[in-house]
Amino acid sequence: MYINYDQKGNYEYATASSSKRNGKSVGKDQQIYLGRVIDKERRIFKSKERGMFIFDPESVSFTPASEDVTATLPKAEDNRRREQLILDFGNAFFFDQFIASKKYDEVLDKIPFGNKDTLKAMLCFYALEDLSNTNASDWFEGSFSKYLYPGAGLDSRRISEFLESLGREENYRAFFPLHITYVMNQVKDDKGILIDSTGVPNSIHFPLTAISNHNGKINNEMRLIAVVQKSTGMPLYFRYVPGNIIDVNTIVRTVYELQALGVDVDNCLLDAGYYNDDVFDSLRFASIDFMTRVNAVNGIYKNLLSDNLDTLCKKENLVRYNDRYLYIKCVPCKVGSKKDIPAFAYICKDITRSNDEIEKFRDRERNNDFDRDKLFDTISTSGIFILISTRHLPTTEILPTYYSRQQVEQLFDIEKNYSNLVPLRVQTEETLRGHLLLVFIVSTLIKMLQEDLRDTEDTPMNLFLNLRNQKCKVYNTTIITAEPVKKVNDIYKKFYITCPPKFRLNGNRIEGDTRFVKQNKRKRPYNRRKTTK
Repeated sequence: MYINYDQKGNYEYATASSSKRNGKSVGKDQQIYLGRVIDKERRIFKSKERGMFIFDPESVSFTPASEDVTATLPKAEDNRRREQLILDFGNAFFFDQFIASKKYDEVLDKIPFGNKDTLKAMLCFYALEDLSNTNASDWFEGSFSKYLYPGAGLDSRRISEFLESLGREENYRAFFPLHITYVMNQVKDDKGILIDSTGVPNSIHFPLTAISNHNGKINNEMRLIAVVQKSTGMPLYFRYVPGNIIDVNTIVRTVYELQALGVDVDNCLLDAGYYNDDVFDSLRFASIDFMTRVNAVNGIYKNLLSDNLDTLCKKENLVRYNDRYLYIKCVPCKVGSKKDIPAFAYICKDITRSNDEIEKFRDRERNNDFDRDKLFDTISTSGIFILISTRHLPTTEILPTYYSRQQVEQLFDIEKNYSNLVPLRVQTEETLRGHLLLVFIVSTLIKMLQEDLRDTEDTPMNLFLNLRNQKCKVYNTTIITAEPVKKVNDIYKKFYITCPPKFRLNGNRIEGDTRFVKQNKRKRPYNRRKTTK
């Protein structure tokens, strides 16, 4: 086949044709509309039906253009845009330097993804802005990011292609071992994990959106499963499943995927939704210790309560946890489908919670006749919950250990409030995968930033807002930064970042080294704040 080109306005279009001889005349046998010409030499075209693709006229084949190919294409000129002479500087500059200071750019640079500038620019956009991806190009034009990542393609027509390309399974397979190794080496070598899930409400018409009944709440959603390191709260891994899959059906596969990625889990902490004998059997088979809360409707809850209720409220069982006082009694028990897994049950009675429940009972029964039996049962069982652990811990340590599960709730808070997780603005599972990977990486960086801000009153949102007020002026060969005010200067000092007065430009690229992070000799180890017992 041969290709015909036709110029229409500012664009060139192409049609592939084949000829056929009929007697003395030659006519067209077949015509294929190829769409707009993107790169004539490499035969790259784009149409509504096929997207961006490479056409081979000899074999008459159509190959989707990967991100590696599209990254090398020249950017389309938009005559509506005017060159920005003053740009937002501090927030984008800080975020880039923060990644370098944590050496996380070494992880990003090893992901087998074609255009690293697009990846880093989109990470910056997700971290700094709570906007739709269609606004990414406008943000990019007014941000210093356009000179940090000059090769980025953030035109709206390319972002869906970028997300789809980033979300490929080979990128997932390459990223997670790199990320997990980073956490174990740079943060803390701890193989204890927390696992929990959260709903991601949406109305997208794809198989992942389903009716969910989670803790009595009905939603149309997808479920996102997160794995974090127990001692630090650092994100390790995530999975996603349709909204109608219950938690107990996901835990075993999540652990197996972690093992396949090289994480030799030795203990995990689960919420009450994961309490299931088959789950316990699988965890014991994998030699993994676990701790979980027992649901009040479970048979073992009722048996443990009836056997130990009379001896629970004794002086030797009193424990203080923060500002709470509790009775905690530890007794051996057996769990699993065959009741052959040795474990320890911690029967707990929270005195403050018990008083609150008694007050609510009094308000409900105010106008009813006095029922001594009902009141006695309420007083006896109020404020009680039970924890099961295959590891024996002192009663003074069981609650700090269990409530470390709040780390995973904090991760969900970061993803939904800082990392642009919701609302979901995708249409296919392929683009969803790229979106979720961006959210995961940004959440990791925000989590590290929160830890560094723990001893201050700042939040990441306030920090980025203050930094955004520092601008820069763009000249033909130079970018000159504005003097940082005290708040901005204090941020740079805290993170050992030097703000240069100017950058040299070669076209749209910064010349020379772009790292301005000094070594922090007083860097403290990454540990979560200890809980007062």
